[in-house]
Amino acid sequence: RLSSKAQAAMEYLMIAGFVMLIMLPLVYLVYSYTQESGADIVNAQITKLGRDLVNNAESVYYFSSPSKITLDFNMPRGVHNISIQQQLKPEEVGCKKCTELVFLVQQKEGKAVLTFSTNVDIRTETYDPATKSSVFNSTAFSEGLKHFNIQAKKDHVLITTGG
Repeated sequence: RLSSKAQAAMEYLMIAGFVMLIMLPLVYLVYSYTQESGADIVNAQITKLGRDLVNNAESVYYFSSPSKITLDFNMPRGVHNISIQQQLKPEEVGCKKCTELVFLVQQKEGKAVLTFSTNVDIRTETYDPATKSSVFNSTAFSEGLKHFNIQAKKDHVLITTGG
């Protein structure tokens, strides 16, 4: 009788061990897949925002002052910085799209840079004429709902944020 109880307990342990042997790799695969697809979703959201900002800035610019558009966007987690950079001497490098909207994003492998180019002179309120660059304030890239106001000025487009 003791031998049959020991045998049953040993069989139970073997079955439980076999189930764990199969389940642990499956749990790891599901976890890594969800992490990877989460990063893909963030990249897709930022790509949509970058393209929308650039396309609407171009539209507003060509409609001319006082045209204005407001974009509402839910900023994902992981955006560390948003800036606008212009070529200092575009005639020397022969660029066609001389202004870049730049997102610095935290990813699994480290920080990544996503850029969106345009011919239109885009600026924020922090525009520095010496470096021809602008930086968005930290509330613009913190997680949550953001309102991007895109307004045509005489010779450029001003992007401001609220919310």
